[in-house]
Amino acid sequence: MRRSKWSFFQDEDLMQHFCNGENAAFNELYIRYYSKLYNYILHSTSFTPSQCKDILHDVFVKIIEKKKHYDQSKKLSVWIYTLINNECRNAYKHQIVKDKSKVEVSASIQARDTRIQDINQAKQLRTSIKKLKPIYKQVFLLRFNFGFNIKETAQILDITEGTVKSRLFNCIQLLNKTEEILEIKQNR
Repeated sequence: MRRSKWSFFQDEDLMQHFCNGENAAFNELYIRYYSKLYNYILHSTSFTPSQCKDILHDVFVKIIEKKKHYDQSKKLSVWIYTLINNECRNAYKHQIVKDKSKVEVSASIQARDTRIQDINQAKQLRTSIKKLKPIYKQVFLLRFNFGFNIKETAQILDITEGTVKSRLFNCIQLLNKTEEILEIKQNR
């Protein structure tokens, strides 16, 4: 497969070219970020795959519409993940207003579905992560799955670095307890 000339550019350089009217640079950004962002939304929220695609579509539209608002002295990925989190918050608010009971039913279904025994360790961890409250799940995924440092995670979620560290600590404690419980159940 032939690579485009844009595939050799850094994200921030692509955004600068896009801001200067080179739409092909945006296509490269779309290719680079679509799967990462989709998986982030899917695994850090309770939205359905269809809802995740809708949110992601809205975010890419916002990137196009707000390209002049991007501060080119900052990392593009932090700006994009901030847009994702804001859009997810808006979608949650809309969903709660639209039908509060759907959220509760969805949460109970997810909790029931994640109680699976006799699974390998990786699947146990994924299951445990799905059970976490969104505040822990987001911090964990941004830090460990997507490789953002503490400062970047704090910027994306619009919280302090201390709050990120505290949530990570609590998240790891909860995951450790969950794994101990699963080990006990398997040894019975």
